[in-house]
Amino acid sequence: MPHASPSLNRQQWLLGNAVLLISSLVGLIILQQYSNVDLWLANWMFDPASGQFPWRDQWLTAKLGHDWMKKLSVVLGVAVAWQLYRQQRLAGWQDLATRQWLVVGLSALLVPVLVTQFKHLSVLHCPWDLQQFGGHTPYLRLFDRLPLGVGAGQCYPAGHASSGSWLLGFIALWLPLERRQALIRIPLLLLPGLMLGWIQQLRGAHFLSHTLATLWLSWLIVSLLCAWLLWPQAKGASSCLAYESGTR
Repeated sequence: MPHASPSLNRQQWLLGNAVLLISSLVGLIILQQYSNVDLWLANWMFDPASGQFPWRDQWLTAKLGHDWMKKLSVVLGVAVAWQLYRQQRLAGWQDLATRQWLVVGLSALLVPVLVTQFKHLSVLHCPWDLQQFGGHTPYLRLFDRLPLGVGAGQCYPAGHASSGSWLLGFIALWLPLERRQALIRIPLLLLPGLMLGWIQQLRGAHFLSHTLATLWLSWLIVSLLCAWLLWPQAKGASSCLAYESGTR
């Protein structure tokens, strides 16, 4: 039989994620405030001759990549809710598998909702609203203040990317007992959010940093949900031990 990877404890999970989140936040701030990567990519996607982003209204990006992907995300969320209901009826809330699905279900709910709330607090505008891309507002970096007479853009972080980034919650299905399998699946779980973010970048709806900020916030939410629900205390500890012994 293959040797099982050692399980994580809550302290290891929190410490590892704190280091990852802080270091990636520093990198994200540097990207947004002190580099021109966002503008360089947006310029590459923008067509000066026509004065617009060519992919903005194409069927592949506007209909399939935006409208239909958002609907698919809702369908997946409903499927997760149904699976959570079935698992809870079968084994109860103290069962580890139930709490794993609860992390996935709460991720499907909280990630899009909280990303949307952060967007409402943001002053940053979408690329297609900016003067250099045919719009009427100036380009602002992360910590820049709004000029007088310019309204808040409410375009940061990327909302549509959260339709895929909540899938990071599926990492809970391999935690805390199968840490190696969880790590292996992280790139695959990041891919939907990155893909949907890239589609919106092609359309001129977001910058790269907007997508990365959504992924950062999504991982923060998922990591906290895992820390809260996957390492039970008291009564839940016995079910966790039973689950672990059953997987060996």
